[in-house]
Amino acid sequence: MDGLARAALDRTVARGAALVRGLTISVGTLFVIVWHSWYADHPGRLVAPVAVFAWDAAFCVRSWRRGLGQRLFAADVLVAIGLAAFGGLLVPGDTVGDGSNWPFVAIVVSINTVGAVLPAAGWLPISLVTAGTYWAGSRAVGPGGPAPGVPGRSALTLVALCAVFAIAVTVQRRHADDADARLTAIADRRRSDAAVEARNRDRREQERLLHDTILNTLAGIAWGAAADGARGAVSARCAADVAELEGFLATEPARPVPLWAMLAQVIAQAADRGLDVTLIDGDRPRTGPTDGRGPGPRPWLVRADLAAAVTRAVGEALANVARHAGTTRAQVVARPNRADDPISPGGSEPAAGGTVTAGGTVTVTDAGRGFDQRLVAADRLGVRRSVVERMADAGGTGTVDSAPGHGTTVTLRWDR
Repeated sequence: MDGLARAALDRTVARGAALVRGLTISVGTLFVIVWHSWYADHPGRLVAPVAVFAWDAAFCVRSWRRGLGQRLFAADVLVAIGLAAFGGLLVPGDTVGDGSNWPFVAIVVSINTVGAVLPAAGWLPISLVTAGTYWAGSRAVGPGGPAPGVPGRSALTLVALCAVFAIAVTVQRRHADDADARLTAIADRRRSDAAVEARNRDRREQERLLHDTILNTLAGIAWGAAADGARGAVSARCAADVAELEGFLATEPARPVPLWAMLAQVIAQAADRGLDVTLIDGDRPRTGPTDGRGPGPRPWLVRADLAAAVTRAVGEALANVARHAGTTRAQVVARPNRADDPISPGGSEPAAGGTVTAGGTVTVTDAGRGFDQRLVAADRLGVRRSVVERMADAGGTGTVDSAPGHGTTVTLRWDR
């Protein structure tokens, strides 16, 4: 199967042949006009040029629209050989065998098409046969025929023109094949790189999930969360971890999912850990916030992979509030980028009443003790992997703004 560059070259050659064939009709018509007296003596002499010009017109339309098909090509070769054999009878005696008559022009154009389509093993014998036929047909006219040497020179000219055109097209075709080979190599490399990056993203997300779920739970147990009075909470946390991992395995990345409901679920889990979190619709003025436990102020659909990244990053930010901020209060503000410009990712339709937006912003803010990001140890992975890298892998950004005594703000953005 030809590549893009080869296909473009073949299309250009076919349309170029159509344009040149149109010029052939013009040249032939001019020849008939110049020698109108010869044709006027016997009007039947016009039948051949009219028929050939009609064929040329059909060739123009067919090759322009559908390229140089095999049947069209074969028929054109037969027409050219026929003109070579009998062309001397279709023109005045003074022009028999030379390169100025309309049959010779039509033959040259047809044989050049042969050179554009076939390799040397094909166009060379066809051009030689056609040239020999033209030479023999011109010499067979008899008295009043061509001057000595004229048919031979015309036959050599025909072969030479075909060779030049065929070589030029062959060189261009090799360049096109080289370009296609490079394009194929680039496409293969990109597919390979994309596959490797997809595996790496999946591995990184698995590591982040282990950190956000099982490792955090085990750390809580190590810090005494498994005391007799807290075993129920630990069991509930383990069940939530299992549900989170099962949801990761079952997620269809392109499927629209309700972000508000997922944020509310994350906030409810944070509340179970003792946090008082407020969820606010940042795109719509409100007299008061939601309680964080309902489905949210309105439906808001987001691609599943983005929604998972956002909600997990929010969950990690809230876990950091509980562990490090020295406060039990936090605020989550969510705002669609273009709530009035619904789109449908992957060609799917949004659920009834839902809006699939092209992007959004979610911020998690607390007024706790804050921290100096320059002093965070390199082995602390929560913010870097579970927030910043997670959002980057999903096609968004995650930033953290904090200073000692001024609280912390985590900002998550995405544009698709």
